Amino acid sequence: EMDGMEVCRRLKVAPEMRDIPVIFVTAKDQTDDIVAGLKIGAVDYVTKPVNPDVLKARVQTHIRLKKAQEKLKKEMELVLENAELREDVERITRHDLKNPLGIILGYAGLLAEDDSLSEQNAEAARTMEESAYNMLDMINRSLDLYKMEQGTYQLNPRPVDIVKVINKTMAEVN
Repeated sequence: EMDGMEVCRRLKVAPEMRDIPVIFVTAKDQTDDIVAGLKIGAVDYVTKPVNPDVLKARVQTHIRLKKAQEKLKKEMELVLENAELREDVERITRHDLKNPLGIILGYAGLLAEDDSLSEQNAEAARTMEESAYNMLDMINRSLDLYKMEQGTYQLNPRPVDIVKVINKTMAEVN
C-alpha cells in the first residue's frame, strides 16, 4: 500500500531507523524522482535496468561510509568525554589543590620569619615556601592554558625583568 518514497519517509522519522542507509532501486528515472528520493533521505538512487556489479559496488561503498560514520561518531563521543574529564580536572585544580596550598604557603611564610628557628630550619622553611609558590604558579599557568583553550583568557600584559628571568632559568637548568 506504500511506495518506496513513503517507506523512506517513515524510516527517516523513526529514531531507531533514521540512520539506516536507503538505496532506491527503481524504474523511475526522471530527474524529479531522483531528486525527491535523495531529498527525503536516500543515500543513493539506482535506476533499472540494474547492473549487478555496479549495485554491489554502491552497496559496499555505502556500508563503508556507514561504518566510517559510526566510527567518527564514537570518536566524537570520546572527544566530548575527554573534554568533560579535562574540565573536571581543571575544577579540581582550581578548588581542591589551591586551598590546601594556600595553607602550606601561610605556614611556610610564618616559619621562615620565626626568629627562634635555626638558620638551617629557616632556610628549609624558605625553600618550602618557594616550592609552594612554584606549585601555585604551575597551577595558575595550567588554568591560563585551559582558559586559552576555552577562549576566555584575558591577557594582562606587564613589564618583566628579562635578565632576572634568564638568570632564574639558568639557575634551575644547572
